[in-house]
Amino acid sequence: MKQFDLSKTTLISFEINNDCNMKQLHKECPINIRKYKKKKALTSEKIIECIKQAKEIGFNGYITFHNYNEPLISKDQIIGIINEFPTEKYLLWTNGLLLDRNVTNNSYIKLFNLIYISCYNTEDMPFFEDIKTFHGRVHIEKITMDDRINIYQRMPTNNIACKRPFFDLPIDHYGNVHLCCFDWKNEYEIGNIFDSSLHEIVYSKIYQGLLAAAEKRLLDLNNCPDICKKCSAPWVSYTKYYDIDGG
Repeated sequence: MKQFDLSKTTLISFEINNDCNMKQLHKECPINIRKYKKKKALTSEKIIECIKQAKEIGFNGYITFHNYNEPLISKDQIIGIINEFPTEKYLLWTNGLLLDRNVTNNSYIKLFNLIYISCYNTEDMPFFEDIKTFHGRVHIEKITMDDRINIYQRMPTNNIACKRPFFDLPIDHYGNVHLCCFDWKNEYEIGNIFDSSLHEIVYSKIYQGLLAAAEKRLLDLNNCPDICKKCSAPWVSYTKYYDIDGG
């Protein structure tokens, strides 16, 4: 079998905290009901250790600090990680509501190479546009609050082999490596960085099989994760959501 490293992986996402400032507004967000498969909570030291391991196996993408959380709740911790390991590329994926409305008071955001703002309220758009002017490399997307909380109850209708595993390697607040953000229960267990090194997880049979399957056009319905059959948003081609390297 072909062996994959992390050279095609665009993002490694560390869920640096387990909270979100919008959770009361989005009742169908999984953060409100999910149960963590707890080991230890991520620390700055563990994140840096994992980044170093990722670099050893070909990773040259962007490091982010989100999954179902709002990363700016842990702003000071993130700044500390970037200052400790400044040679890497960092992406801030945020709802933007914790940014200071005095744009120039957000000088720390220039530590990030890229910023992606999910805009849930068009009234915030002028402020986000000012942030874009201030930083330079900001992508703003209008987002609606979805109902992926119900994905496990959907009927299987998908047979497309999703390319998402090549885009993102998400790690939740307790070290569990996820298939993608839609598998919020982590039903398809891949590994935990407190139990195994990232190297061991990436080169495991389960993760290598996942990437091999993602190269195909159609799902192997007998062997693929059940949730992939229920997904309504498979990535039909390898994409970066937006021109992530184009600024």
